[in-house]
Amino acid sequence: MRDHADRGWAPERGAILIHVKTGKTGLRGVTGKIGETGSRGPAGPTGPTGPIMRRVDVLKIVQAEFMNLRRQLDMQFGRMFQIQHRIDRIHALVKRLILQG
Repeated sequence: MRDHADRGWAPERGAILIHVKTGKTGLRGVTGKIGETGSRGPAGPTGPTGPIMRRVDVLKIVQAEFMNLRRQLDMQFGRMFQIQHRIDRIHALVKRLILQG
């Protein structure tokens, strides 16, 4: 089993590293066995419960998030339509040039 460092992930810093291969490497050795884990300690004290959110408030938050998603999707679809329109125009021009030449 490979650990995070083999994939370029440094969990202690939370950053993704970029690896550059500079030469040939040999075969990978056998992975050692995973050691035993210690026992867990007792659970800590639980704090007081906070105020309960009303259902209406939760629905408002969810509705706002969906509205943001819809807005982003509308913008992306509009941009995608513009790009597709340009591709279609270029395709028509290339087709016309091929037929002329």
